[in-house]
Amino acid sequence: MASFNDDPDVYELSDHYDEDEINALEDTENLFDMATSAENQQKNQNTNNSGENMIVDTAADQNIAADVPDPSINIARLSALKDAVSSSQNRPFFCHQYLEEEEEEDTDVIDEDIFDDPDLTFSDQSKGDENKAWFRQPKKMPDWLYLYFRDTIRPMIQKRADGKAGTGLLRPPGYANAPYSFWVIPTDPAHYLYKGKLAPDILWRPRVFLWLPHFLVNKLHCPSCLTKTLEKNGPIPPRRITDIDDSFYVVTWQYYCRNGCKKCFNGWNPRLLNSLPRFIQLSFPAVLSRKGGLSHQVMTQLRVGNQHKMGPSGVRSLLFEMHTLRFNRIQLQYLESLFHIIRSAEMEDPKQPILPLFQRFHQFGDFADPKRYSGFVPTETYLSMMLNHEIEKDEEIANQHTSCLPPDHLAIDDSHKINKHIAKMDGIPIFGALWTCMNARYIRAQALTLTKSHDERYGSLIGIAQSAKEYGFEDPIIVFSDDPIKDKQLLHTAFPSLASGVVPPIASRGLDILKLPEQTEIHILNTLTLIDTRISALLLPLDEDPVASLCVSIDAEWNISRKIGVSLLQIAPHSMPNHIYIIPLHKFPQLSPALIRLFTNPRVFKVGSAVKGDFKRLRKQFAELSNHTTSTFNLIELKAYAIRCGIIARHESGALHMLAEKLLKKYLPKDDTLRKTDDWEHPNLSEDLKNYAALDVFASRLLFEKMSTMLPFMRVNPETPGGTRVAVLVQGGGDVAAYGVISPTQPAFVGDVRVSQPNNQRVVVDVHEVVRPSAAAVLHLSRTQHSRTSSGALTFGDLKRQAGSLPFQMVTPLSMLEFDIRDSNTSQDLTSSGHSTHPSPNPLISQPVTSVDPIPEDNIVEQESDANQQLFEDIDSMTLIEDLAAMDVNEEEHADLLALALQSQAIVDPDQGNNSFSVDSDILKNLERLVNAPPDENEIQTRIKKDLFHAFHMLPLPIHHALRGLFLGYLRDHLMRWDPAVRKSVDAICREKFKRSFDQMLLHNPRFIAARTPRYVPPPSVLVPALNYVFDTFGPALDAKTKQPLFSALAWKKAKAIVELARDGYLSDNQGVQLYEKMGVDQYGLQLYRCLRGTNKVEGGPHGDIYRKFGALHAGPRLTVNCLTDHRTWYNTQAFAKHFWNVDWNYHHSLSMTNRTSFLLNYLSDIVEGAQSYADWVNGDLYTKSKEKFGIVPFPESLRLRYCMDPFGPAAAKKFKLRPNDDWLRQRQQLALPVLPPITIAARKLFFKNVADFAAPSSQSQKGSINFERFTIWWNSTASKQASPDIFYVTPEVLAAYAKSWEKSNITAASKDLMSEKLTHLDESRSILAAQNAPFPSFITGSATLQQPEKGVLDLSTSVVPISISTSLAASAPIFPTPLLGMSTISSPIGSVPPPSNSPFNPHSHEQLQFPVIPPPPSPPQFLGNSDNSDAMDIDPILVSETMHMNSSTEPQASTSASVPTMSRRRQRLVPDGLRQREQRACRRCKTKGCIGSSDIMKCPQPCTNPCTICGQTMNCKGVDGGNMCSVTQTRITKRK
Repeated sequence: MASFNDDPDVYELSDHYDEDEINALEDTENLFDMATSAENQQKNQNTNNSGENMIVDTAADQNIAADVPDPSINIARLSALKDAVSSSQNRPFFCHQYLEEEEEEDTDVIDEDIFDDPDLTFSDQSKGDENKAWFRQPKKMPDWLYLYFRDTIRPMIQKRADGKAGTGLLRPPGYANAPYSFWVIPTDPAHYLYKGKLAPDILWRPRVFLWLPHFLVNKLHCPSCLTKTLEKNGPIPPRRITDIDDSFYVVTWQYYCRNGCKKCFNGWNPRLLNSLPRFIQLSFPAVLSRKGGLSHQVMTQLRVGNQHKMGPSGVRSLLFEMHTLRFNRIQLQYLESLFHIIRSAEMEDPKQPILPLFQRFHQFGDFADPKRYSGFVPTETYLSMMLNHEIEKDEEIANQHTSCLPPDHLAIDDSHKINKHIAKMDGIPIFGALWTCMNARYIRAQALTLTKSHDERYGSLIGIAQSAKEYGFEDPIIVFSDDPIKDKQLLHTAFPSLASGVVPPIASRGLDILKLPEQTEIHILNTLTLIDTRISALLLPLDEDPVASLCVSIDAEWNISRKIGVSLLQIAPHSMPNHIYIIPLHKFPQLSPALIRLFTNPRVFKVGSAVKGDFKRLRKQFAELSNHTTSTFNLIELKAYAIRCGIIARHESGALHMLAEKLLKKYLPKDDTLRKTDDWEHPNLSEDLKNYAALDVFASRLLFEKMSTMLPFMRVNPETPGGTRVAVLVQGGGDVAAYGVISPTQPAFVGDVRVSQPNNQRVVVDVHEVVRPSAAAVLHLSRTQHSRTSSGALTFGDLKRQAGSLPFQMVTPLSMLEFDIRDSNTSQDLTSSGHSTHPSPNPLISQPVTSVDPIPEDNIVEQESDANQQLFEDIDSMTLIEDLAAMDVNEEEHADLLALALQSQAIVDPDQGNNSFSVDSDILKNLERLVNAPPDENEIQTRIKKDLFHAFHMLPLPIHHALRGLFLGYLRDHLMRWDPAVRKSVDAICREKFKRSFDQMLLHNPRFIAARTPRYVPPPSVLVPALNYVFDTFGPALDAKTKQPLFSALAWKKAKAIVELARDGYLSDNQGVQLYEKMGVDQYGLQLYRCLRGTNKVEGGPHGDIYRKFGALHAGPRLTVNCLTDHRTWYNTQAFAKHFWNVDWNYHHSLSMTNRTSFLLNYLSDIVEGAQSYADWVNGDLYTKSKEKFGIVPFPESLRLRYCMDPFGPAAAKKFKLRPNDDWLRQRQQLALPVLPPITIAARKLFFKNVADFAAPSSQSQKGSINFERFTIWWNSTASKQASPDIFYVTPEVLAAYAKSWEKSNITAASKDLMSEKLTHLDESRSILAAQNAPFPSFITGSATLQQPEKGVLDLSTSVVPISISTSLAASAPIFPTPLLGMSTISSPIGSVPPPSNSPFNPHSHEQLQFPVIPPPPSPPQFLGNSDNSDAMDIDPILVSETMHMNSSTEPQASTSASVPTMSRRRQRLVPDGLRQREQRACRRCKTKGCIGSSDIMKCPQPCTNPCTICGQTMNCKGVDGGNMCSVTQTRITKRK
């Protein structure tokens, strides 16, 4: 490629480009179809040689075809025939089949080079050709538009057509004469039409933006070299830009760095734009892509619309609406002007022909007609792509602004509902949750997570911690979470200060901390010699006495990252209570002989909590133990031993700290930050870790010794006498299903169920009370095929119905019986948990409970569900008793209604004992004592808090239970305490303004109270007994209608969990932590507060905002992340305005512009005022760059190694060639392949082909599910080996979500197998009904028909005529030229614009418009003057207005015989002279015409009849006698109608 065309005057570039660059330039030629076909050339020639008239002379055309035997005529004729076929086919006006989607982007990667290189092939292509513009006509550009650029725009920018590159540039009028403007704006269609210019092409003309930046600077420097001056290299083809209601074109030149880097830069190149002064940069009106672009207005509409439920699809619909409206408006102007011409002529002489024969006006065309208007609206894909690139340019600024926000109060929450609607690929969600972290006001971090692992959240939290340290912020003082127990370790690792100064909640438990005695010695056995010496000494008594035994308490600890084996082993010999051994097993490849002997000796008993799990890990770690089973180690599991002793039930927790609380009455601290750490293998263990490890085995020894002193719990056995009261359990150790007695007679059979067995393990029970009718009676099988239980057994309710009444007999295994001890009197301490979960079999349990029948599932609200989160926005919503709140009653009736509701709808079981409504005075006195002086008021149990909303929505309560609302109200009042002083003032206002008390207003309008009254959650010592008291009171309360208690068995378990949360301090407020901020004063003078407590601000804030307003729902991951970036900016700016100023953010959301404005106002504060307005604005650009990541964050290294994924890098980018969006995703995840569900055909085949291999092992191990982790490891290894662009990485969660479709297909196939025989017959019947040989009715099919109404045609003579069909002319007739009708040239043919004159620009080309001339402007500033890189211009200093303001749009010229007469400057009279005489007015006082008072009322000779209504005077005031103005007060008098 030697040069860009064959013209020797064109500057040769081959010497300045290497071979690769030249090849790239040649390749770009294929991207732009600028080669003109023979058909287009012929059309251009015919167009240029055509006349001005609009009459189509068919005969003349035929003569030309016959006389000139030109072969190209056949091509033109073929084109004409195609046009005739097209015109003969009806096409609806709203069909845009010609829309130019070819000009859409075919790539999603926009590089800076695309703004330069592709256009090099167009530069100076048409030099020396006066019949062409400076570029070749594109295939999709209509003729009239090309001629517009040739005849109007080219003379404005080029001095002569045959000049060399860079020498023919003119200074356009907008750069030289006032008013200065970059824009060439065509004349408004109305101006053309009223002068009779009826050519549609001049009405279609677009705006043109002339971007010639070298005229605005002294020297245009190369953006690459920075010091070298650029030379002009010729104009380049215009670029079409889509605006709100039309398209405009950008025209610029190309610049060449001759003396430097030898590179070319187009005028719109981003690097060149950034090298200009910023005030000039801001004038560029568009965002460009490879072939087109969008205006800033459209881009703003895209970004704003996305925050208001309008995504790219909605914006495209808006653009279609605006563009087609503008088109139709111009079309109507054109048609209305024709209508005025024709209708006026008809009204003058109805018999005279309007037009000569065969004369027609030009068709205006449709919106997308490529030969006429050629309207264009980009596709949704293109708009999405442009939106992505625009937001990604601002992403760094948005991240920086977020990173500069302080992490004072944090609240973290995972939304598993939003992810179902965002970041999808082929309709399948990619991510498992949207994790958001907020401080007290703003979104502080956000990440789309693939797994439930905390590792994915850890990176974002560490980023917050690093930014806080970088910018001088304090660590958060409190964090709210929905699951604080699981999140505590994560948060303590990221922010260690959260764990400092924390004390266990001892006061709430009434317990002392379990500590190691002072005489206890901790020995670290870190060598094999020490191990053998110490352990051999322990085993010595066994060698001396053959019947001796040894008990040791054993526990193990390991690093959280360790997958196999243990790190430490702790041993506490019961024979040596003051010695504890810690052995770092991770240091040894094999066990010492003494340890092997300790483990395998049958006379050594190993005691511990979860000790079986510890030995399983030891077996995998050391080969010496692999041949041993756990049964050979003589292991004593503390939980199983406690169940055997009757201390706990099977379903209760047997954790070490729970057993210590029950038996030892001690609090065993279990700090997750110590347990879940990677410091267990550190060479020098810290004292905290040593103490933690030793305390576990010390507690195990104490517990075992305590249990050993207790008698085994007595259980029902074959010798238990008849008549003994028993409880029948659902399963061994489970909940109670029924109560009864052992039958005195034990028959051999009860119905079909055998009683007598060789092992005597069955017994007949007479059931007297059924508390769980839905429970299965496992030995009573159903005789029918269908059973109400999955086990095929009858339920207790079925047995009761079969018997007809109570009691009835049933057979049950002895393992499912326990003694009925419901009448046992057990003391209940105020600080115990108090509520019931299951009848305890042993008096050692301090929680007497009552078992209740569960509520039917369809009557229970699972209040942790997403649906119920919308019912309450804060905890105060619990105050409502829904039915009473909905009643339209006055406040005096509320108390009576409430009492009536309680009496009629709820009853209390009289047998509930201490759970009745009677008040225990001792409990109340103790509670009052704790409230007045809480022992733990100044203690901080934890800085990680549970959200109150989620804590109390853990309770599954019956929806229609009569006491549900009342319970929630009491629960609120026992949970939180109102500020007494504020409550008193609010109560006074409520009584004065609303005639209601505080409590009545709370019932009527809880939001009013909540916004004005702060609340305080007391410490655990107060909160625990208060909650227990409410639960014990309301839990067993029965509904009078359903006879069901408020709490089911599940609700009791949840209530116990809530009490434990309160006991550990997760619900109480910490001293010194601000949880309410003032936000102004209401109209009553009451202070308003905003609550900062909990995670509701996350769910109801950004998460709810995204779900309600997000315009990118169901979009791909890239658009989702970018829209989340924009949403974060919108949300934080709105929060800034609301929290600090209590106003809305009514401003734009461009952080870059706001930051720049803030900086400049502060920099120029000594000469320009205004910096005070930005005093509180956080300008992130003033601080060091943050490293925080948002949206899709890098995949954690630990999970990457675990799931066998390769990291991203140059080698991975070369090995795996991916599509642009997939490449973007893997770079964000920092993986060789992105994590995506099986969305491609190859991935789906891989899944369905291999999923069965990982389901079979699971079935064999009776797990009943697929081993997704093994499947994931195999999948990712396969993807790395195959290097296919269609198979990506996965996670277990991704595979599990996709496996649902596989499971559904399996169920479908199995269901078909069950009815295969019937399906065979159905196939036969379907074949018969298909009737292949029978004729099909012909009337079934047909073409679509459109019918117009046949009746009801409007009678124009009697009806009001709609404006759309009116034939009336306007009252003011337009000014049309006189010789308009019957002329040979009514309008010029489309595109027939005369060539320019010899002068490069004719300043008087629009002289016929008769616009006033404008004098030349003063001398321009120095930077606008003649510079080194600007050409001299020979332009007439006197320019007409349209040249500079209407932008020199050359009008089509009429022929001499039909030239439009020039408009006279003389003012025309619109009213005939005979009617211009105004009728004389009468005086308003004397009613006489000709009276002098008609012009001045005070000169009327008659006396005043009505004084002025303002001043009351009768003289010297023009307001008398009904005047309009009082002369004394200068006040206008308003008259009443």
